Amino acid sequence: MIAKTHYCLFCGCGSETAGAAGPQQARVQAQFVDRNYAALIQKVTSVMAITDELKNKGMLCDEKYSEIRAEQTSQGKMRMLFEALNSGGDGVKNDFYYALRNHEPHLFKDLGKRIYSCC
Repeated sequence: MIAKTHYCLFCGCGSETAGAAGPQQARVQAQFVDRNYAALIQKVTSVMAITDELKNKGMLCDEKYSEIRAEQTSQGKMRMLFEALNSGGDGVKNDFYYALRNHEPHLFKDLGKRIYSCC
């Protein structure tokens, strides 16, 4: 069997193990989050659902969760969430990536189309 060197995080093409993120895939997922910072700030509407999921996984402390919740706008909440994502590194960004995919599938698909040419 020939190993495929291409793996699309958006549609899963090029891999038999789509969804199983190794270190390289996790880094690419974190880069997806970083590259889409501005669009995510403006367009994510399910901020608290994503934040709740990250908190339940132990990715956010109570203090940061309360700060995010206290923000008045979705954009403010996302900015606070990005502070936590940036301080948590690729692991937290990776969990955010999956939460975004689950809670904002249309936005996720739209952002993915701009990055992945195979889709």
